[in-house]
Amino acid sequence: MESLIPWTKLLADIEPFHLKGQRGHPPIGLGRMLWVYFLQQWNGQADEALEDALYDSQALQGFARIDLAAEACLMSPRS
Repeated sequence: MESLIPWTKLLADIEPFHLKGQRGHPPIGLGRMLWVYFLQQWNGQADEALEDALYDSQALQGFARIDLAAEACLMSPRS
């Protein structure tokens, strides 16, 4: 994917519209958010379904560059 998609340009185009964390939960990084968005679209999953899939699949975690052991505070499980 990295060789097919001009990530730097895509991130620069999207950055002005990315939430700045002024209200609610602090946003995750734009790059990670974009990877997760692509996963969601390619797999046709709703937000909660993708969140569950990320917890269950090390392959999806690797693709989205998420290390749950190191980032436990970023993605806390739903009650």
